Amino acid sequence: MNNKNKAIKTKKFSKVEEKNGLFDSHDLTKGSILRALLFASIPIIFANTLQVSFQLVDRFWVGQLGTNAVAAITISFPILFVVNALIMGISIAGTILVGQYKGQKNQQMIDFIASQSMSLVVILSIVLGLIGFLSSELILSFFTSDPEVFNLAVSYLRITFLGTLFIFIYFEYQALLRGVGNVLIPMIVILGAAILNFFIDPLFIMGYASNGIQLIPKMGVAGSAWATILCQGLAGLVGLIILIRGKSGIHLNFKYLTPKIQTVKRIFTLGTPSAIEFLSRSLSGLLVTFIVSSFGTIITAAFGTGQFIFNLVLLPALGLSIGTSTIVSQCVGAKKIQKLKETIRVSSIISFATLTIVGLLSIMFSTQISQIFLPNSPEAILETANYINIIALAFGFLGIQTIIIGAIRGTGATKTAMLLSLIYLTSTIIFTWIMPLFMQHQGIWWAQNTSIIITLIIGLIIIKRFNWEKERAI
Repeated sequence: MNNKNKAIKTKKFSKVEEKNGLFDSHDLTKGSILRALLFASIPIIFANTLQVSFQLVDRFWVGQLGTNAVAAITISFPILFVVNALIMGISIAGTILVGQYKGQKNQQMIDFIASQSMSLVVILSIVLGLIGFLSSELILSFFTSDPEVFNLAVSYLRITFLGTLFIFIYFEYQALLRGVGNVLIPMIVILGAAILNFFIDPLFIMGYASNGIQLIPKMGVAGSAWATILCQGLAGLVGLIILIRGKSGIHLNFKYLTPKIQTVKRIFTLGTPSAIEFLSRSLSGLLVTFIVSSFGTIITAAFGTGQFIFNLVLLPALGLSIGTSTIVSQCVGAKKIQKLKETIRVSSIISFATLTIVGLLSIMFSTQISQIFLPNSPEAILETANYINIIALAFGFLGIQTIIIGAIRGTGATKTAMLLSLIYLTSTIIFTWIMPLFMQHQGIWWAQNTSIIITLIIGLIIIKRFNWEKERAI
């Protein structure tokens, strides 16, 4: 690191700046653990719920177009997850670094890391968006032989790749602000985007006519992609302005935007394992989707809908996981290890209890939930309800697993978090391949539960032996 970067690293907030700034209000290492968890997690849970509302609204309106439309989106999502895994790596690296510098009360390094991370996001989004747009047909040809599903999926995927830049910025600014404990602003911005999407999505998908004049053409599945890009793009622009103004705990400084080799290397070193971690989950979903698609359109649509419900009910655990990771990163920077350990214990208990209750409710109303998204397909409703009934049994255990991975990631030990995800990927692939040989497509549902339990057991062993005092990213 050159002298300029060293100067940035060592200059800290004065007592006057600390008193008048945002450090006290967003310092999650002080006070009650429960209060800190609620402060950090509830806005994230709400924001994640709003984020899922984009897909929820899409699923509802696309579901009105028929099973082929639902199947087209289903086979597109794993591909998008693979691309998003790369941006998630940089976002996680930025969150960890700014969180630990937050614990040290080093504002200039927070601004520096945030600016460097945003530069990398912009560059990668342009490159990945171009590659994805040009290769959409080739990739999708491996997932379906149905010409109608294929054409719908190509249209949806290409449009989404056109908006990669805006979507990536949308996610990056949220990650940076959460790293310093500012979880309210992202929630408010996402709320505005979700409200806008609620009205725009049906207009773009179904079209709008008045007095016999088609004011907005019916775009079908493609309309869903355009609505998402518009809403998330506007939210990303607002987030970018907030960071540039510098009154939210982070100041995006133009003089720090030029990528520095040492910093880029540092971010990639920390972020690559996280990218592989998310990529492993994406690849797992992609491979499972590939297997599911061999069972036909009905099973593919049921899997896509059931998987969406699976992700929806995980929102409380994911919010707690991100909140726990943020608190852990600040505790590491402030060297408060005992508070860190107690935070993990409390968060695990809350996550297990919450998701167990959600799982029971999901089983009770599995048929009714399925009917909302597949109103015109009795076979798909039956299969989706069956899928929900099986995977809901493991919700509580998955809740603990997400907390463990989030806590480990917050220290900067992203390689260890990656290891757990690779275990999950490997076991999912093995059981997804073997179980359907004996149980047909239902073996896929049970394979997911088996992988969750195995990964949790290994995660508990790792966390029991983890050296919290040694692991840190800064």
